[in-house]
Amino acid sequence: MTTTTTNVAYPWWQEAVIYQVYLPSFADSNGDGIGDLPGVTSRLAYLAELGVTALWVSPFFTSPQADNGYDISDYYDVDPRYGTLDDVDMLVTQAHAHGMGLIIDIVANHTSTEHPWFKEALASPAGSPARDRYIFRDGRGDDHAKAPNNWTSMFSESAWARPAGDTQWYLHSFSHKQADLNWHNTEVKDEFRRIMQFWMARGVDGFRMDAAMCMMKRADFADTAPTDTNDPLLHQPGILDLHREFRSFMNEYPEHCLIGEVLANDQRQVLDYVGPDKLHQVFAFNYQYAYWNRTALQNTITQSLQSANVGSMPIWVTSSHDQVRHVSRLGLTVPGHLPGGLGPMSEQPSWSLGQARARAMICMTAFLPGALCLYYGEELGLPDHTQLEDRYRKDPRFQPSHYNGRDGCRIPMPWDSNAPAFGFSTQTDTWLPQPSCYHHYAVDRQQHWGGSMLTLYRQLLALRKQFELARHPLQWLPTLRNDVLMACCGGLVLAINFGHTSVRLPTKGTIVARSHPHIALRNGMLPGNAAIWLRPEQQ
Repeated sequence: MTTTTTNVAYPWWQEAVIYQVYLPSFADSNGDGIGDLPGVTSRLAYLAELGVTALWVSPFFTSPQADNGYDISDYYDVDPRYGTLDDVDMLVTQAHAHGMGLIIDIVANHTSTEHPWFKEALASPAGSPARDRYIFRDGRGDDHAKAPNNWTSMFSESAWARPAGDTQWYLHSFSHKQADLNWHNTEVKDEFRRIMQFWMARGVDGFRMDAAMCMMKRADFADTAPTDTNDPLLHQPGILDLHREFRSFMNEYPEHCLIGEVLANDQRQVLDYVGPDKLHQVFAFNYQYAYWNRTALQNTITQSLQSANVGSMPIWVTSSHDQVRHVSRLGLTVPGHLPGGLGPMSEQPSWSLGQARARAMICMTAFLPGALCLYYGEELGLPDHTQLEDRYRKDPRFQPSHYNGRDGCRIPMPWDSNAPAFGFSTQTDTWLPQPSCYHHYAVDRQQHWGGSMLTLYRQLLALRKQFELARHPLQWLPTLRNDVLMACCGGLVLAINFGHTSVRLPTKGTIVARSHPHIALRNGMLPGNAAIWLRPEQQ
């Protein structure tokens, strides 16, 4: 899938429009209320019309579903609720026929505790080869009743769990049903190479490596002090060497990519993970986390684009299955009311403000060099289900009155405003309930409306391809206001107003695209919370 311009090879992933399919919520083909692989295949024409060039499908492997598929018990087969291996083959074939690559998750930090390896480990003694595939340690105290140390998992519980009657505890960076693998173990490394070869042989084009920064742990397993800023489960020595091993393996398959989920407060630390000898790309999550602020976003963009110095390009992302959808997040008038995207709502978002800012945001995102990743339904302007009742929540991170969890951004997609489950399924009882407001966002209501969010996405992605914006360098332009950002790329100018009042632009030209169809630049004034693309006048 290498693309070329002026006879220069350009890897497809460097400029891809990736569409993240959260599988249980995209399209249900068999009426059980859960999205599945045939459902994705049935909607490929819609995605092609949108301008998608690659799909990232969330885990479909055999799983007890303790963490919605990120707890895998068989890496070589498909969970029956999602389909069969034949359905994967059909999806690959049809995706390629529509000009799309297929990226799947490789969950390598941990397995399910239902995985045969882990069951074998529990049946084996301390110090056995079976236990060495995981991270087992003796408990503290004469009766081993205390955890080996005070580490905390990402799910805000002890990072250790003790099987009943055992003297040893096993490490879990996430849920206690997800046992961490020992990546110092050669058998583990060999097995994951086999797993990746298995799926590439079936036509998969790339892998998104889940929790890529977690796979090495603090070597001394000592307690953490309250003043420690270095998490013992994240960014530990040896992690970059591990990714060098993965890249060396992937270099045998030059048409395939390895994309990392890497989170860090410091963008420079994220960039350590990419390069010609490490991951091909990483997601620009700091772009997603930045609030509606010109300075924060400009700094994040500038920092992320530094990956070009080592032959990698960012993947811009504004929403994902782990965070509040950006329409809801941008609808908050005060930042920080949704800590980490998971906390209780202390302010109801303004849907009109969120929609306006989301329209301007895609104008900026589609303008940037590199790849971008759209989260399913963002092209419809879907908000979070902020009023989802506790009894429906499935996320293992959910803690009543403390964390709302991630279910609100995982609600089934609305396709047809007049059909059961808004066209997602033939039955109304879906795995997560849809809010009634999704009726207004359904594809059929936006498909042929020139002013819809869906139309805007289609237009911008088509222009992005036409002007080859993904390949051109970005240059910042001076502005007279701190709340206005301007840049040029590929012969076009982007202007975005982060404020609430109209501002006069210093550049004149022909409007190529606008965040809202009613923007007319009267007297050169750009309204607040709006963006445009201009073809500047010749001087």
